[in-house]
Amino acid sequence: MKIYQSETTDPVIPGLILCSHGPFAIGLLQSLEMLAGHASNLSAFSLEPGDDVNVYRQAIVSQLEAYPEGSIVFVDLFGGTPCNQMLQYVQESGQMIEIVTGMNLPVLLSAVIMRKTLKGSDLSVSLIADGKQSVDRIDMKKFLFDEEDDD
Repeated sequence: MKIYQSETTDPVIPGLILCSHGPFAIGLLQSLEMLAGHASNLSAFSLEPGDDVNVYRQAIVSQLEAYPEGSIVFVDLFGGTPCNQMLQYVQESGQMIEIVTGMNLPVLLSAVIMRKTLKGSDLSVSLIADGKQSVDRIDMKKFLFDEEDDD
């Protein structure tokens, strides 16, 4: 298991915890910091082949408990081991946590900005709406050819 954590903790700002298969979570967090700068309350946990999933879950839970209420756990995909470990934690503990699946860079950029005013479900619902708008197709005909020139 590989872990990446921001150097500072803020007792007010919700934490963002990224969990993935392999190095995706850490790479995504490093890309996020490249664009948004270093921010507090950011962590990434990469599940590596052969890792003990119980140790993985406990490391994430320990970090989650260190962050303020309203923090969010991001996972790479629904039904994968990182997601399932968080769901198991919810079942065992009864703790209601926010889990967002399908994490990506645009959503995380929004999260860093929005968490100053939103937290918990308010934050996650807004992030999902932003995420849906961040996936698009570039129309190459419009990109390459100015439609006004067709006259």
